[in-house]
Amino acid sequence: MYNKSSVVKMTSKYDPTNNWHLTQVTHLNFDKWIDFVSEMGYAKSIVHLDEFIKKHPKNADLYHNKGIILSMMDKHTKAIKCLDKAIKLAPGNADYYNTKGDLLAFGMQQYERALECFDKAVSVEPDKPIVHANRGDFFSLMNQHRQAIECYDKVLTLEPNNAKAYNNKGISLVKLGKHEEAAKCFASATETMKDNASLYKNRGASFADLDEYDKAIECYEKAIELEPDNASLYEGKGIAHELLDQHQQALECFEKAIELEPDNANAYIGKGATLALLNLHQQALECFEKVLALDPNDASSYTSKGNLLASLERYDEAIECHDKAIQIMPELAQAHSEKANVLATIGKYEDAFTSYSKAIIADPKYIKTYIDKTITMLNIKRYDDAIKCCDVALKLDLKIHDIFYYKGFAHHELGQYSHAIQCFDEALALKPNSIDARIALDKARQMLKSK
Repeated sequence: MYNKSSVVKMTSKYDPTNNWHLTQVTHLNFDKWIDFVSEMGYAKSIVHLDEFIKKHPKNADLYHNKGIILSMMDKHTKAIKCLDKAIKLAPGNADYYNTKGDLLAFGMQQYERALECFDKAVSVEPDKPIVHANRGDFFSLMNQHRQAIECYDKVLTLEPNNAKAYNNKGISLVKLGKHEEAAKCFASATETMKDNASLYKNRGASFADLDEYDKAIECYEKAIELEPDNASLYEGKGIAHELLDQHQQALECFEKAIELEPDNANAYIGKGATLALLNLHQQALECFEKVLALDPNDASSYTSKGNLLASLERYDEAIECHDKAIQIMPELAQAHSEKANVLATIGKYEDAFTSYSKAIIADPKYIKTYIDKTITMLNIKRYDDAIKCCDVALKLDLKIHDIFYYKGFAHHELGQYSHAIQCFDEALALKPNSIDARIALDKARQMLKSK
């Protein structure tokens, strides 16, 4: 694949007076060829290619190369005509079908025609790894990740040390939720190509998906060694530190990312979240205000800002923020749920329960809504309703420690100690180190014995 942004960043290693380079492009020297074209300029390159075509009208490569340059100039229709001419002159060249497929898929969003090109490329040269790789990239673009993986596996059969195929297969496996398999692919990619920061970044992310945050940090550190000015690497490392409750290290990473990219909204989000965990709410609030200055339509950041305002007891402003988030993204369950929490805090319980209901409608599997709604019911001693709320979550297979713990607490308050014990046992099975659940279980057993 190719795009304008990658071209702009390249510098030529060629003498721009030697126009012969315009005729030379293969998958092995494509980047160098692009360097040359970028140095010469697209329009001038087209002029010189036309001169070559006049002298060699049957040379398919010249039409192919002209098509590539035209596509970079966003002259897609003219580019397609050139590529069709190349295919007509040399119908057995898979590269031409690949280039046309790339343009149709990634430049023109004509996906059916693109797939026809990728299929044709495979039929013409089935033993060429790149044709299967491009077909896999197309299926990945279409979120058809099982088909993409089949293509990448074909690449690896033909070329067992293809790091890009391992990497892209890993990305598709992540999309399918197969994190362990993805981690193995990213490991193979980094073993095959040890000097690529992106591969270590993806491997680090896969370790984070597996809750192996120490290993994730190691990968991000290796990536940073290779690309010390890449802000996204510090973001990933910062998140891993945060998930290990290493707040100071996380803060340093996010601040480094901001130093490298002062307008990096994600880094401010990470910094703000870390400061909030350190109870530095005013400083955290300033971070989210910066995020919203950069992106006024970031609904999640309005919700985060609302939470911080609530922590500062600025409840009316908090509700305004959650309302703004809901206005931007009505289906954001978090915004409805957090608004409900603020309403409950100021004693507007019926309004709070209305907002909890809206959160559940927006996303029936957003677990925090059930937890927060249950806590609110417990606070106003509606224990039977709290149990019903937990049961709804359990029917949706949202079986987590907190649901069982709060359900057990409600049973305990109703004097239903046997049921409470069962719930606390379930909570401990999910989270064996929960001190609160252990204490509650012991108390319920004592109460049962004393009855």
